[in-house]
Amino acid sequence: MKIFMTGGTGFVGSFLSRELVHRGHEVTILTRRTTPTAPAHPRIAYVTGDPTAAGDWMTKVPGHDWVINLAGASIFSYWTEKKKKEIYDSRILSTRHLVRAIAQGEGRTVLCSTSAPGYYGDRGEELLTEGSSPGDDFLSQVARDWETEALKAQDLGLRVVITRFGIVLGQGRWAPGSSGSPGSTRWIRRGPICFCLSTRKFPDRSTSAPPTRCVIGNWPRPWAGLWAAPAL
Repeated sequence: MKIFMTGGTGFVGSFLSRELVHRGHEVTILTRRTTPTAPAHPRIAYVTGDPTAAGDWMTKVPGHDWVINLAGASIFSYWTEKKKKEIYDSRILSTRHLVRAIAQGEGRTVLCSTSAPGYYGDRGEELLTEGSSPGDDFLSQVARDWETEALKAQDLGLRVVITRFGIVLGQGRWAPGSSGSPGSTRWIRRGPICFCLSTRKFPDRSTSAPPTRCVIGNWPRPWAGLWAAPAL
């Protein structure tokens, strides 16, 4: 299977690309870097381009069986208006251009686009499902518009998979989703996510997060387990 990825050099994407080629797939990764930092592999190809802007990279998308969209700027910094625009544009514009690129082909491409539990907003201990209504804060708007852009691929008759990731943890590192509230958050391990993506085991809508929130006061404990260090 031929797979095109955005965000393929990041924390989740780099691990996922290795898992995909291990399973015999061919992977093409869109990257802003002219010289990728990831190690070379005969079944991994790199395309240079900025997903937030239309460009020649879009001609490389058609012909792939599976398109995985992991692009998105980190949400963990001071939210100036400039930073909020970067958070928004890195997700919405990237997805918009990716769908337009897919539309240039004639195959039966499947689009798997990430989102986040931030879609629901801060709902306390309310029981939520994939069918629950969105929240009304900034991150909810980002996730809602992010998914709306991805779902436009359905107008092309294509399958769209939306995966709402919480904070992703792995050995010694982590990657934030657009999730959580001021006093708590939700996290999931990187391995299970990458396994599901590499085997295409996701339903059309899914939320990858534990059923209970992690209170910030308890947050050092999973980190300590990952780093084999004491939690202070």
